[in-house]
Amino acid sequence: MSIYEIISIIVAVILGVLSLILNTNKKLNSNVADYIAKTEYLFSGIAKSGDKKFAWVADRLYELIPAVLRPIFTRAVVEGIVQRTFEAMEKYGKSQIGKTATSGKE
Repeated sequence: MSIYEIISIIVAVILGVLSLILNTNKKLNSNVADYIAKTEYLFSGIAKSGDKKFAWVADRLYELIPAVLRPIFTRAVVEGIVQRTFEAMEKYGKSQIGKTATSGKE
């Protein structure tokens, strides 16, 4: 096998892994808001269920990660994605409430 063939194989493997990482990241980020919304429905009758909702969303997202990428997308990484998305949704919701409250006053 020539050096060129070896380098080609290495580059192909690296590009394949990077593609898998990017696709997994996209899949996680595109599903997290939907899962958060779904937990609001699933846990609607349960008081103080914030930790359960968080764990449910993190579990569902972690299941989307291929086993070979779990050392990269650890449980802590997934939990960070969930937390940041929740905070962004909460901030947006509060800003909309503020707009509604001020738009009715003249």
